[in-house]
This record gives sequence, C-alpha cells and structure tokens, in this order.
Amino acid sequence: MDSSLKKVGSLIGLIGGVGIAILLTIAGCGDSGGSHNTFHPTARPTPPPSACSGQGLIAIDPVHNAAYAPLHTLDQSGNAQIAVVDLGTVSLTTAATVSTISLTGATNTLASAYNPKNKSVLVETILGAGGIGIFEIDTNTNTVVGGAVTATGLTAEVTRGGILMDLAKNRAFVEGAEEIGILDTSTSPPTWNSGSVVSIVSPDSSAFNLKTNLLFITADGSNQIIDTTKSPLTPVSFDSSFGITDGVAFDITTNIMVLSQEVGADDIYAFNFATLDTKNNPATADNVTVPGIPSELPPVGEGPGGMAVINCNTHQAIVADEGFFSDVGTNIKAIHLPTKPVSGPLNNNGQPGSNTTADAASVYTIATAQLPKGPEGITIGMDGDPNSATIDPAHNFFYALGNQGAYLIRVDVSNPVFGASPTGGVNGTTFWNPPTVYVPLP
Repeated sequence: MDSSLKKVGSLIGLIGGVGIAILLTIAGCGDSGGSHNTFHPTARPTPPPSACSGQGLIAIDPVHNAAYAPLHTLDQSGNAQIAVVDLGTVSLTTAATVSTISLTGATNTLASAYNPKNKSVLVETILGAGGIGIFEIDTNTNTVVGGAVTATGLTAEVTRGGILMDLAKNRAFVEGAEEIGILDTSTSPPTWNSGSVVSIVSPDSSAFNLKTNLLFITADGSNQIIDTTKSPLTPVSFDSSFGITDGVAFDITTNIMVLSQEVGADDIYAFNFATLDTKNNPATADNVTVPGIPSELPPVGEGPGGMAVINCNTHQAIVADEGFFSDVGTNIKAIHLPTKPVSGPLNNNGQPGSNTTADAASVYTIATAQLPKGPEGITIGMDGDPNSATIDPAHNFFYALGNQGAYLIRVDVSNPVFGASPTGGVNGTTFWNPPTVYVPLP
C-alpha cells in the first residue's frame, strides 16, 4: 500500500463558462409546470450502495464516505492498484484527497464491491500469473487482508468482470469472461468455491435482487436469469428480444428492473418481475418501453445509454451513455419508477409531453442531461465494459470512471428538471445541468 496521501485538485465541470453559483442555481430549477415530483421520501433505511447499483467498478463505503475506484496505472513494482477517494473532500470548490492501494501480484483491476458485514471492499483483478484473483481490503485501515484469493475456473478478460454481493447469505457472485462462481464472504479473507463455477453468456452487465435471490445477466442483448437459491447455479434463458441491451439494475424494494439499450433507439425497458414467468423457454416478465426525451447530443459512445443504476431510496434510475476506449459517451437520463410493488402491467403515464398523469404503475423519463466539459474544455466520457456506473443512495450521487480511468466522475442527480434535455426538452427551452465534479485519479 502506498500510504502517502495525495492532494489532487477536483476539476470542476463548467457549462459554457458559467460560474459555480449559476451552475448550482440552474441545476436546482424546475420546469415551468412545477407540479411533478421526481423524489419520493421513504421511511426505509438507506440500502447499502451495493444493493441496487448492480455490477459496477466503483465501491462506495458509506461508513467512511469513501469511493474505491479501479486504476489503469501500475505501481512502481508493476502491481495493479485501486484508488481510495475521500468523498468528504470532493466538491465544486475544494480539492479531493486520493490515496492508492497496491494489489500485489495483480496486473489489472476489474471491479470492486463494498461488504457492509465486515466493512471491507472486495476487488476483482487479473493476476500476473494468469486467471482471476480477489483481494479483500479492510476499510478501517485501507490495507489488504492476506493476499489474492484465486478464483479457479474463471477466465480473465479486461473488458469483463463484476462482483455482486449477496449480503443475506454472506457470499458474492464473481464473474469472469464467460463464467460465474461463488465467493464465501463469511471468512476473512474470503474463500473461493471452485465447484460453484458455471458457464454464462459473456456478461456486459448483471444485477442481483437481494430480496428475491434472482440474478439477471445481459450480454449485448442475450439475457439469462439464475435462481441463486438453487445449487448448482443454473442459468436460464430470458426474453432477448430487446435489441442490443447492456446496463441492468433492480429496485429491490419493488422488484422492478430496468434494462438499457446500448445501441440504436433512445429507449429503456422496465420489467415487473412480480410477473416473472419461467414456465416457458425463454422466461418472460411484463415490461414497458420507456422512450427518451428528444434529444441526446453527441458524443454518445456506444449508446445512447448502455449503463444503468437505481437508487432504491428514491426509486429513481439513472441511465448513462457507455464509452469504450475511443468511443466517448456523455449523456445521462433520470427515470421515474414506481414507489411500491405493482401487481400488473407497467405504463408510461406521466411521460413529459404525453399529457398524461402518472399513476402507481408509471415508468417514464424525467430528464436527460449532457455532462459538462472537463478541465481546459476537454470532453470526459463515462467508461463502460465493464460498466463503471454506481450510485450513492444516501447522497443521491451518481459515480462513473471517465476517460479510461483518468477521472472519477460525480454527478448530483438529486434534482432532475422535468421534461429537460440537452436540446431544450419537450418545449425547446427546458434544460437540466446537474452539478458535476471530475476528480483526477493517479
């Protein structure tokens, strides 16, 4: 571990030269209608970040208010690293404190996830000796516990990987290039179950519903589900008629899932998994197409869309453009989801411009925004493959990596402006400019 802390300037995303105070004012404004609520207070405890983000790269530690972001750079000994960002120091006006932790024996960092049971972060890596290795980091001391746990049976690929926490059963599901297996997190360091490994579609994105124990995997439109209460893990085909889809996330409080289309139409799909039917092959669930608000502006990367997360506290999904190396995506959408479980079909009532009234089964796009330019006017796109998006439900901040791990992107998605888009939304004059901070990473 590199114990030296680095004071790294947080570079502020400004829109067209507009100052900080004006940016904050714009981001907090509503549309002229002013009657649409995009937030839903709840008495439930805030779910841990890992519960609703789905597969992501960035682990959020809510106890120490820190983010663990995989780095593309190596330490002086050639080991992979993960950055630790003190989120309390990230703002529009102050510098961010960033440190690094070396992962000895690893050459690539793929993904990370927070385990609230023992206040640790699990990090998936590619080992220099070959294969996948899992590291456990004690978040109280920011030190590695033991060494790498070899995930025998998983094959390594730099654009694949993910860790999904099953907090109720003290385990995690770890993905390789075309496999998934179970990590026992009841021990420290955790213990790998090589006998649990099964083949799956090459995963672009996955999501786990902690309450129903259902795991959903999507790979460029090829979808599978796994009932994780059964052993061995058995992937089952799920309806794959939704084009080239990628990002997926569950609202574990309502059993609603969103699936983002990666390429093509500016659409998202919402599924009511209370209607899941596994009697036929492939399995199906009632769904509704959620149109965007015209229109996103280029660059859209591999999108529009491609990454998805949900804040289970606010029942709001964020769908983000996915970048891949030279493909840069800079747009995000806020999606309204039902606040309670729905017994029947979903609908788009309440969609901006539709002249309809939202009801208990409504799913609609609230607003679309384009991220501002970065330092010195450069474009900073959000990284995908594997998806880097995650959500901090306590503060309603959206996080992603940018420009191939060069930045940690933080977007305050607390106040989406109803009907807004980068081109003026449904009436041509409504914009959403959420406060955005770019934190340079080592």
